[in-house]
Amino acid sequence: MREPPVILRDAVSETCDLLDAVQSQLGLPDRMHAYAAVQSVLHAAREGLPASSTLRMAAGMPLFIGGLTVRDWHPSAAHPDRQTFHHRVGERLPLNFPLPAAQTAAGVIAVLARCMDAAALSSLHASTRSFLSPPPAPNRPHPGQP
Repeated sequence: MREPPVILRDAVSETCDLLDAVQSQLGLPDRMHAYAAVQSVLHAAREGLPASSTLRMAAGMPLFIGGLTVRDWHPSAAHPDRQTFHHRVGERLPLNFPLPAAQTAAGVIAVLARCMDAAALSSLHASTRSFLSPPPAPNRPHPGQP
């Protein structure tokens, strides 16, 4: 069996770690629920941003999470949504999701903030508007920073 490149193995590991952290943070029963929560939050966030900010946000995240941000996205059809952030999250969560949208969003964002660079975190905060307090300092540096 051929070995995948190290960057892909690391990206899979980083994604699994993030999903495990979301699962733990929110007390979810499994990774699929964590995946649904992350996807709902990221897709709700991108709908509240211009395309350039969405791409900036995705670029500052771990590889596969950034890809999830833009999955099934059609930016030419996108326009800023007037709905509140937590309403957009709620519309994207599965019907049987065990937590309310606001609690889900807060938990996912708390985990994401630990792995996003400052520009990505700023874009995420811009989309969430008054839903969140100002973004915490990220653990991940800007590209080119030590």
